[in-house]
Amino acid sequence: MQSRHRIVIADDHQAVRRSLKMLLGHMPDCEVVAEATNGQEAVERVEETHPDVVLMDLSMPLMNGIEAARQIRTKAPATKILIVSQYDLPGMVQEAFNAGVLGYILKVDVGKDLAPALQAASHDETYMSVSLWRLDHSREHN
Repeated sequence: MQSRHRIVIADDHQAVRRSLKMLLGHMPDCEVVAEATNGQEAVERVEETHPDVVLMDLSMPLMNGIEAARQIRTKAPATKILIVSQYDLPGMVQEAFNAGVLGYILKVDVGKDLAPALQAASHDETYMSVSLWRLDHSREHN
């Protein structure tokens, strides 16, 4: 992993932003450089701070995480985007990856999945919550 990850957190719920910031505070190689409460702000914060990583919700006001990811990929192609969402629908997950995100973490799994997702992103590798992988494979067998 690189020496320090500069991170923007984008979620419309203050409690989620606070929780992510707390988790990142226990990772010595992470620094939160900005927060955003909607997709438009996320794009603006990325343009202002040039972070390494954006942790972003899918469902936000003004602009959802998918559209924000598309804009961030265009304006800051080196910035890695990880979705942190409650939604586990395969179509949404696929749409997020199609928009250029490198990782998709379920909010219920963020405590165990955040560090490995950041590690994968630092190597330009994709990451998906183990719960999503299991859910996706169980649907294939039904």
